[in-house]
Amino acid sequence: MESRWELTKDILRLSFPIMQVILGLLLLGQLFEPVDAFGGGECYGVACVDLDRDGAYDVIIASNQGIGYYRNLGDMTFEQRRELHPDPPVPARAVLAGDLDNDSDIDLFVATTGQDFLLINQGDDITFQEITVYFPVESSRSAALVDFDADGNLDLFVAAATSRLYHNEGDASFVVVDSFPAGFAVSWADYDSSGWADFALASLDRVSFYRRSLTGEFVRDTTIQVAAPRGLCWFDWGNDGSLELAVADSAGVNILIKPDSAFAIHAIGTETEPSVAVAAGDFDGQPGVDLLFINYGIEDRIYEGPDFISQPEDTISCGTKEARSVALGDLDTLNGMDAVVVGVGGNAIYKSLVSRTNKLIVNLVGRRDVVDGLSNTIAAGTLLRLYEGDTIRGFWEIAAGSGHAGQDAPQKSFPLPDTTGYLLKIEWPRSGVVDSIHLDTFTLPVLIDAYEDITPPLPPSNLKCTSHDTLVWSNDNQVEFEWKAGNDPHGSGLAGYSILWNKDTLAYPDNEMETSDTFMTVSTDLEGDSCFFFLSSVDSVGNVSTPVRYAPLKLDFNPPDSIELIHPSVYSYLNDTFVRYEWSSGVDTLSGIGSYSMEVSNRPDFLGQKADSLLDTQDTFYQSAANLGEVWHYWRLTVKDAAGNTDTIPSQQNDTLGIPFKVDVTAPRVVKVVPRDSEIGIATNITVRVEFSEPMLPSSAADESNYLIEQDAPLLFEVEQHNPYTYSLKPIQHLDT
Repeated sequence: MESRWELTKDILRLSFPIMQVILGLLLLGQLFEPVDAFGGGECYGVACVDLDRDGAYDVIIASNQGIGYYRNLGDMTFEQRRELHPDPPVPARAVLAGDLDNDSDIDLFVATTGQDFLLINQGDDITFQEITVYFPVESSRSAALVDFDADGNLDLFVAAATSRLYHNEGDASFVVVDSFPAGFAVSWADYDSSGWADFALASLDRVSFYRRSLTGEFVRDTTIQVAAPRGLCWFDWGNDGSLELAVADSAGVNILIKPDSAFAIHAIGTETEPSVAVAAGDFDGQPGVDLLFINYGIEDRIYEGPDFISQPEDTISCGTKEARSVALGDLDTLNGMDAVVVGVGGNAIYKSLVSRTNKLIVNLVGRRDVVDGLSNTIAAGTLLRLYEGDTIRGFWEIAAGSGHAGQDAPQKSFPLPDTTGYLLKIEWPRSGVVDSIHLDTFTLPVLIDAYEDITPPLPPSNLKCTSHDTLVWSNDNQVEFEWKAGNDPHGSGLAGYSILWNKDTLAYPDNEMETSDTFMTVSTDLEGDSCFFFLSSVDSVGNVSTPVRYAPLKLDFNPPDSIELIHPSVYSYLNDTFVRYEWSSGVDTLSGIGSYSMEVSNRPDFLGQKADSLLDTQDTFYQSAANLGEVWHYWRLTVKDAAGNTDTIPSQQNDTLGIPFKVDVTAPRVVKVVPRDSEIGIATNITVRVEFSEPMLPSSAADESNYLIEQDAPLLFEVEQHNPYTYSLKPIQHLDT
């Protein structure tokens, strides 16, 4: 059956610090403050998970009323229950949360008294698609998520009258691949350190251990008789890097089973109590893992590790008359790990009272949704080891469904007296990625959001420039590099390389990949004598290595500026065939001006043989030895900087590529005067017109001092220019007849 439905959107905020009802005794030294929470009803299972991906762990409860979602606002203040089930609700016995279809959001599996179903998140954390087709009509008791075949997809184990292992095909479609005896609880861990997930199954009066064989099948290692095992939890008892199994026995003393060759059994305390679930964590802030046993109908009990001593203040209860399940998560980000306990008669939060001052708290997120070869997003199967020097100080494996119908947040806490010399090593289950985090640079408390592969790759090496010399200025912005490949030995894999041009020697490329090759031609617009090229390795999830830097290149892409041609000027006349040329020095703020070159041509387009030239001088003048003819000439100047950029002055204008000037060393002649000499019968107001053999300078030809009109005495007149060749002399008074 498939159907779609939405969460109810009516939101009322419930602030438990305000409405809390403390029903248990608060004794000096107790580790938790019990807080009444999440209403009542018949509740059976609980999961702590960040459903809306806002960084705060939410609470989801399975009950006879269906599935209730309580959104955490970040400070242990929760919005009112939202219903996450069809209408009418189906009695639920367990709920698991994980990205089942690898699309980045959190989906749900719900175990029920009838037919189990999936709730597939449609991307908005509000709308879910219900799918039941993969599961039989049968009452289930508890379940766990696990990637048993390390393909990156979360598989499913359901404990029921017939327990079944389901393989996830990658799109949240499930196929039964094996079946096992009836079970009340299941807990997965790699207890034989083979690199593959194994599991323990609690049945009516026994606990069976199953390990993965070399052929990929699960074979039973051994079976331990227990009075009435109902809850299971893996943890490291002796901080030796190996896992032991805590068993909640509802009809006898709780026990610890060490899965060595003898499968040795150790009693936990001496009390015979109706324990139905168990959770392991650092509750007291001291070395040694502590155990919280959930007791049906009486107070719950804490055993402080490593000796598992239970003091009077280590019993706790709140609200639940008949507690059934527990899940751990830091719900208020104030102290240590909190516990959500559900059952009949009211649910509770056991709020941690132990300061986080001397703690390391790690939140884990796999990246299967980002890179296909990485691990599941809820980090199921991830190993965490804390070292002080070479000595292991803590070890955890992340489980997704344990205790009894409970799912802890993918989060672990370690007591940490100091950070000096401590190393956290995170081994992800599917990818083989190993993140090694040195804590020396951290201050207490240490809070780490560990996304799979947070370790940068190794940088490339032997970076060389094959096109440019670091000692020589260049105007080529296409720069060729080659290098030896980087490496990502314990990470998500090398994806390529990121680059950066910068003048800051401490600059760092971003994670934008430019190439996957070990060579490239890079275009740059960076100029100056300190142009650094940076190259970093980038892995598949975007981590960037420390960069390698190529020693500064000298780059200049712009020609010199502010050059002026001074002499000869435009359309000037020179009376010397040996011309002196002059220009201003100009400006080049980068590579500096290298040289000047000059050309003189008789043609405005500078085609053909040049009349004069000068190559590569540093002077701003040139006294030519070329004897120029008395014609129009054109000259231009090319300036070049040390990088090779050039500019020619003047720029082309109207097909003229140079400054025009004329050499003229021949004196002008008067070729015609009107009236002519001795001419008779002219008017008394005559204007004398004078024509010259060549164009005249107006300042000279219009100067009255160069002419004389007289009649017995000099007469006054004015000079008027008609054109460069012709001028008129106009007497101011009439001539006598």
